[in-house]
This record gives sequence, structure tokens and C-alpha cells, in this order.
Amino acid sequence: MIDADQIGHWQLQDPVVAARLVQEFGDQILEEGVISRARLGALVFQDSPAGRQRLQRLNEIVRPGIQAEIHRRLNLIPQDADVVVLDAALLLEAGWADRCDALIWIQTPLQQRQQRVAATRGWSELQHAQREAAQWQVDRKRASCEFEVDNSGSLEAAAEQLQGYLRLILRRGPRSHRSGVPAISTML
Repeated sequence: MIDADQIGHWQLQDPVVAARLVQEFGDQILEEGVISRARLGALVFQDSPAGRQRLQRLNEIVRPGIQAEIHRRLNLIPQDADVVVLDAALLLEAGWADRCDALIWIQTPLQQRQQRVAATRGWSELQHAQREAAQWQVDRKRASCEFEVDNSGSLEAAAEQLQGYLRLILRRGPRSHRSGVPAISTML
């Protein structure tokens, strides 16, 4: 599995990227000399023209490196691999869907999404709402996907649905330029 969010976090640690971000946004995004995701997020996820402009600049700085790392990892995968999963919440916004043979929407109710990011990232409901507002609307993303997994129940039930879709996708074979390896994207 290729986790685009994790790659994005690593990008913030890259000295060249960090220097560009500090040049763009100032020392206010630093905490103890390193990029603070919380401070950077507070700056770019503001519901204002300035906030949207800062988010656009952030994406212009980090997305090329994220995309390059995704491509690098895809090229390292053996040709006889059954499947590659690209987990990328911003897959459609970033224009990466053409790298995938299938798009799978993981449908999670809003309250569960809020609870999960509160537990895993410490985000408030407002912080979560700001980040979702900066993305394509859920319905637009959902409509772009071929398959949908209901993630409102148990992890086992969601995994069973996902495995069924993966079997179907494997049976039909790849449709992308990567011969032999169906590249799947999940969007939470």
C-alpha cells in the first residue's frame, strides 16, 4: 500500500521543502526548528481567500514531491504483484486518478470521521470541518468512484466488502499503463 498522507508528512521533513515552506509562510510554522503540521494547518485551512491562497501555495510546494515519491514506489513494485493500493484522500484533486484502474470510496459517516481524527490527530470538529471544506465535496468524490465500501460498521465487515471488490478488479485485469498490476485507490 502506498499512503499519500504519510508521504506528505515526510515531505514536510525534507530540508528543501521545509526551507521553501518557511520562506513562503514564515517562522510561525516552526516548532522547535521543525515544521509544525498543526501550525501550518491552522494557517492554510482558514475559510477565507487568504487561507485558500495559502493552501494552494502549500500544494504547489509539496505535491510535486509527493507525486514523485508515489511514482518511485509504483516503479519499485514487481510486475507480478497482484494489486497496489494507493490511499490518497486528495487523489482526485491532485489529478492522480489516471494512475489507477479502479477508485474505491470508503464511506464513513461524518460523526465517525470526526471521532477518528479527534482520536488520531487531536483535531477539533472545526479543524476537521476546515480540512474537509478544502477538499472536493464528498458527493463529488463519491460519484467519481466505481465501488463503495460501507465503513460504518465493523472493520471486518468493511474488509470483507473491500476484498470482494479487489477480487472483482483482479478478475477483470488492469486498465492502466502499468501492465499486470491493478492500481487501486481508496479515498476516506
